[in-house]
Amino acid sequence: MKEILISNNIPLSGSETRLELWGITKNFKEKLPFSTDDMAKKYNMQVLRTPPYHFEFNLIELVWKDVKHYLEKNNTEFKTAHISNLIREFQ
Repeated sequence: MKEILISNNIPLSGSETRLELWGITKNFKEKLPFSTDDMAKKYNMQVLRTPPYHFEFNLIELVWKDVKHYLEKNNTEFKTAHISNLIREFQ
């Protein structure tokens, strides 16, 4: 983000956190040339937008379904550390 802001002459102190850089980027978004659609157009490509959380178009949703099912079946302690271990076991 710093590089994009600096290359577009947006002043920075150099000590901004990621969250602060994100806020600055949002404030100057009209001035910044970067966007997915612009990049796609530049390389003569098309952006295909799919419905969020739709399992047929976002295959990760199938994985999450299996992980959730595994956790429902095996989570007996309901503690973060136990859930983390269960997720590591799931493969």
